[in-house]
Amino acid sequence: FIRGYYIDGELVLSFKAICRRYLKSWFALDFSIIFVEWLSMSIPSNDTNSDKSDSLQKAAKLGKMLRLLSALRIIRLARILETFMQRSISENMRLFIQISGMSF
Repeated sequence: FIRGYYIDGELVLSFKAICRRYLKSWFALDFSIIFVEWLSMSIPSNDTNSDKSDSLQKAAKLGKMLRLLSALRIIRLARILETFMQRSISENMRLFIQISGMSF
């Protein structure tokens, strides 16, 4: 969240600009994941037949799907990084990075 980003080749480090960008991009997804998690924790464990409990369980399933969507965003970032490495780093350097990554 508190990381700079590039616009037209310029690094933006303004806290307000970073917050605005986050609120416009990933905030809704992150907030909905947290909200549904909190909602699912409020499900009563002994009253499973009520309509309220059923709707809360559906919300919990939605939360799991939203967490999966968030995880997919991380996978996408890993693919972008892999593509960058393939294009800009020599094969020997990539091998070194992979070996050093396995040792940690």
